[in-house]
Amino acid sequence: MERRQGWLFPVMVVAAGTVTGFGCLGIAAILGFLPLSRADAPPNNAAGTPRYYDALEQSSERLVAQVDLVEAQTAKALPAGRRPTQTVR
Repeated sequence: MERRQGWLFPVMVVAAGTVTGFGCLGIAAILGFLPLSRADAPPNNAAGTPRYYDALEQSSERLVAQVDLVEAQTAKALPAGRRPTQTVR
């Protein structure tokens, strides 16, 4: 056999090693073996910063309160026989 005289084979070996390494890194991240990729890790929020779900909950509570207020005002403004009814389909 004759000795190879080019860069193609060494570059191919390095590329195969890189693909294998990144594949192992991805599998380790998915399985939770890397400490920065765990789902149970606490979020990196600054002190006093409201979290997304807390803000979403407060927003939905305000929206429900506004809907209740509009319904109460509508009920006062319309006579009993003319109140709109909701139909569920």
